[in-house]
Amino acid sequence: MVLDNDASLYLVLVTPGELAVAPARPGDVPTVSTNLVATTTPTGIALTWNAYAGATSYSVYRGTSAGGEGTTPIATGITSPNYTDGSLTYNTSYFYKVTAVDVGGETSKSNEASAFIAAPPTVMNVQVNDGDAQRSEVRSITVTFSGPVTFSGNPGDAFELLHIQNGLAVSLLVTVSTDGAGRTVAVLKFFGNETDQISAVNGYDPSLNDGRYRLTILGQKVSGSNGLDLDGAGTGSPGSNYVSPADSYGGNGLHLYRLFGDGNGDGVVDSTDVGRLRSTYNQNSSEPFYLSYLDANNDGVVDSLDVGQFRPRFNANVF
Repeated sequence: MVLDNDASLYLVLVTPGELAVAPARPGDVPTVSTNLVATTTPTGIALTWNAYAGATSYSVYRGTSAGGEGTTPIATGITSPNYTDGSLTYNTSYFYKVTAVDVGGETSKSNEASAFIAAPPTVMNVQVNDGDAQRSEVRSITVTFSGPVTFSGNPGDAFELLHIQNGLAVSLLVTVSTDGAGRTVAVLKFFGNETDQISAVNGYDPSLNDGRYRLTILGQKVSGSNGLDLDGAGTGSPGSNYVSPADSYGGNGLHLYRLFGDGNGDGVVDSTDVGRLRSTYNQNSSEPFYLSYLDANNDGVVDSLDVGQFRPRFNANVF
């Protein structure tokens, strides 16, 4: 048995000519590998590093600027070479260092690693009829998300459109694309029993039936590039649904309703709409006063058939 001057045991003679190496001496400075890596995950920022054989524990330091991790750790007593930081603010960059502590209390810090926490995706815009104010024919709804998103399964499963008055769901055909800013855009078109079959003749996309509608986007079926589910309610937390605001007469909602003859989108067919019908009557698609949304059967002319569709809706409203 061999002892040094402070009477601590470091080498043990096992058999003649053989030595067993004991744990690191107090006072030996531990070395943390430069392989500290920070990775964003749906639950926060995951840190991993190479283990130091002589370390008894690790501490994690965090800052929001390079070299700004400070002297107070956010976590201590970590015994494995990994840690997930879940106490974070969205749209913020975080910078980390890890300290190894050995049996003698000596410490050494790692390299710095950083990661950015992006916010969960949101619904940036919902547009009815490509922004056209009229609600005489409603053939599409366009949803633009705040960034790139992916869908769980069929994109159509993430969207629900309900006819409020009768409680029936509208069958949807969803087309997904990316705009010039990299945001995901979903265009919803309609088919089935909750569409006006006259509006679909001559190869046109069918319009919704008359009535008010509610659009729901299911938060747990839409996720952003950082893996976080949709913040549909706009609360700052992932996983909530988007639900379109309720419309009221003269309100500022989406005007998510349809009433044939409603040329200005106020949900009522009144004298203002009669004026539009008169101005376009007997006009065809090559003439300047032709209004396609009052051409009920899409035959290229506003005629008596279209007046026949307009007349029973006069003085009607969707509220």
